[in-house]
Amino acid sequence: MKFFNKYFFIGFGCGVIFIFVCELLFALYAIMMVNRQMTSNLEKPELPLEIEADAPQADYGFAVKDLQGNFKLVDTLKGKVIFLNIWATWCPPCRAEMPSIQKVYDKMKNRKDVAFLIMTDEDLPTVQKFMKKNKYTFPVYLYKENSLPDVFRANAVPLTFIIAPDGKIAFKDSGAAKWDADEVFAFFDKLSSQGSVSTTSHSFSTPTSLAPAKVKAN
Repeated sequence: MKFFNKYFFIGFGCGVIFIFVCELLFALYAIMMVNRQMTSNLEKPELPLEIEADAPQADYGFAVKDLQGNFKLVDTLKGKVIFLNIWATWCPPCRAEMPSIQKVYDKMKNRKDVAFLIMTDEDLPTVQKFMKKNKYTFPVYLYKENSLPDVFRANAVPLTFIIAPDGKIAFKDSGAAKWDADEVFAFFDKLSSQGSVSTTSHSFSTPTSLAPAKVKAN
């Protein structure tokens, strides 16, 4: 009877562990398939033919921190076409559009007239782990929610802005998109060819949380 009880419970325990592992693997597989399907179903963003005359003006008056701990004043990017994307590691649509953002960055990273602000308010270790795991190389910056200008605030991610050299927000979109479409590159070129209308710097106070800032300027 003791023999039966001993091996019965060993077998029962192994069975429970086996079922748990199988369910975990199935869940991971399901998540992978959902992400893959979501990525393949992404559509090109509906970019405007012209910038609206009453398009809102971007607010450059804030700072962000890169994954090496260097602070960047967004004000230093004035006069460039800026691709600003707000995202989170836990957001499936955000993860789905990341490969296309990487392709855009790979093609345009050496251009002096284009800047990338891929931003999240998550903690540094979480973001570093995500970037390393997925082998993304585009620049990611951390920001504090209370330091983000109102014009860039929203209740959903991903949220993307394309800012013209003159500071007008030429495009704003919430939701994932296929950013490596030819139309997107053409839109960047069109905005860049318009040049910068104003390069007057904003003056602002660095948030308290950014006080020990080590400023990195482009």
